[in-house]
Amino acid sequence: MVDSFSPLVPMKDYVPPSDLDNDPNYYYPTDYRILNCWQCFEAQGKICIDEGHNSLYHHTKSSNPGNAFCCKPDNNNGYCGNGNKHDHDGEEEGIRSVCSQPSFGATTQY
Repeated sequence: MVDSFSPLVPMKDYVPPSDLDNDPNYYYPTDYRILNCWQCFEAQGKICIDEGHNSLYHHTKSSNPGNAFCCKPDNNNGYCGNGNKHDHDGEEEGIRSVCSQPSFGATTQY
């Protein structure tokens, strides 16, 4: 689910909401959230996209092409690891993550 909370909590301090805890079909991941690039830098996370710039719709559930995985700075698992491959519903899609460096100290002046 796309994170629409404002102001953005820094990724190192991020704790997902608990409103979906009683429904096993839905959940908020704990190590990343879906944000656009600027929001991720503002939250001092690292942005992870598909290295081929392919759609991440099946993974993010967002049709906004600017949305991607904003990961906690020290997370290198799943979508948050450089070079990690991902599939969708058990089918290999060739999605390989490429991630930025953690963006400590991003401010609106830039």
